[in-house]
Amino acid sequence: MKKAGKVFAIFIAAAFLSGLSSGGAQEMTGVTQALQTKSIDVDKDGDADVTYYSDGKNVVKAEADTDNDGKPDVTVYTEDGKFKSAEVDTDKDGKPDKKYNDVNEFNAWMKKNNSEFADYLNQPDWQASLFKF
Repeated sequence: MKKAGKVFAIFIAAAFLSGLSSGGAQEMTGVTQALQTKSIDVDKDGDADVTYYSDGKNVVKAEADTDNDGKPDVTVYTEDGKFKSAEVDTDKDGKPDKKYNDVNEFNAWMKKNNSEFADYLNQPDWQASLFKF
């Protein structure tokens, strides 16, 4: 029975690692599904600034590095192709300190504080096909 346990553990580890190598994984109703990713260089400096995560139908999350430190400081979450919430790290400590549940408040904050990124994070429709996945 010990051998079966080891084989099972190796299988689980392999399944986990294969999910990571395909761009991450998302837990959806008890089933782990690999997400597709697409990154873009907004400020044309050669580094990706915005990364979109798609479940194949909709973008489920978008992360943006608006201050060029190599770490995302704005994260947008969607549900069924619509804005759900957003988190922003304004004090650059690596942890979100602002949370938006209202799309209009988030859009206003983006336009005021990160206008260069507003068009990339203020989407009325988050269908993956619109982002050309």
